[in-house]
Amino acid sequence: MFFLEAQIGLEVKNLRAELKLTKEKLARLSQIDVKTLRKIERGKRTEKIETVIKLKDALEKNFDIDLFEKAGIKIVWDLKDLDQKALDIIEGDLLGDGCITKYGTYQQEAKDKKYLEWRGGLLNRGGIKCKIIPTKSKSSYSKSKKPFYLLYTHSCPAFFELRKRWYIKNSKGKEIKRIPPGIKLTPTALLHWYLDDGNLKHDKRPGKIGGRPLVRLFTNDFLREDIKLLLEKLKKDLDLSFYVLPKLNENIKRGYVLYLYSTDLFKFFKVIGFVPPKEIRDCVTEIRNGKFHTFKEKWPSEDDWIKILAKTKGIGKLLKKRRKRLGLTQRKVAEKIGVTKHHIAEIEAGRKGMSSNSFNKFLEVLKLEKRESLLATELVKVIPKVLKV
Repeated sequence: MFFLEAQIGLEVKNLRAELKLTKEKLARLSQIDVKTLRKIERGKRTEKIETVIKLKDALEKNFDIDLFEKAGIKIVWDLKDLDQKALDIIEGDLLGDGCITKYGTYQQEAKDKKYLEWRGGLLNRGGIKCKIIPTKSKSSYSKSKKPFYLLYTHSCPAFFELRKRWYIKNSKGKEIKRIPPGIKLTPTALLHWYLDDGNLKHDKRPGKIGGRPLVRLFTNDFLREDIKLLLEKLKKDLDLSFYVLPKLNENIKRGYVLYLYSTDLFKFFKVIGFVPPKEIRDCVTEIRNGKFHTFKEKWPSEDDWIKILAKTKGIGKLLKKRRKRLGLTQRKVAEKIGVTKHHIAEIEAGRKGMSSNSFNKFLEVLKLEKRESLLATELVKVIPKVLKV
């Protein structure tokens, strides 16, 4: 199905009027019947993309006019012609709740229309036109009866090829989504996977009981073999180590969740960005118990960063650099914090981690603002730029 019916239909109607063609003549030149052309011009859904291509070919051959160019639509014939960033976005979404339909269109649902408009804008830049409409979600969490929106693209031959990569028929003849063996995970793909089907589980317990937050990626619909492949790809392509719960078991076919090892938390947000995309940070992700949750909650809070950075490899180097800049000795810092000089030396050398409490004291002694430490192992001069985003 060609899902930009209204746009294409209006363009055909305008061109026909401009060229002073009757419906009958244009239908004859295009080798389609008049009834079909009438449906197209009214913005009715066409039978197949091939029908519109017949119109395009007739206009190009007889009048040297490119219908798709006039309508501002790019038909991607081959996957290698698809803008790489657009492909990364789509494949990241396919790891989550996105889908490629049997009609060769990409579709995605969400609660927040603004979020889909942002995503559609990114795809538009890659030449893929999108439309957003209200819809009734089939997803389990749609039982809340809250408004839902659907983003869909026009049909492209390349999307049929993409569907063949991602979908296979199971023993019952039903098509199911699988992870393509040749998939390459990029920062863009990971970001969109996380936005779509990941979250940050905050540990809100006070004091020493509270631990670091957990990054989770939900893969409930993928098979055990797919999970193994994803773990390998995350490590190989992005150097991120995840573990899976429940543990991979021959008796469990699907229903897994990927958990990031806490030692890679800083690295994870370095890959996808230390802050959420500003256009969507306040967009709604879900409504639970009457409370609205947004994308910014998928990123660490100030307290979370303290817990993360206290154990982040390389934080000691930043603290040492700051201590020397202030002209403080290890002994002086140790006295102020209430630990031994040897303990400070071990932390600065990266041989020992810190509790959140000790890290907080370190920041106070070294006159470091808590938020200033967000880029820990990065160049300090970059920090202000990130915080202004």
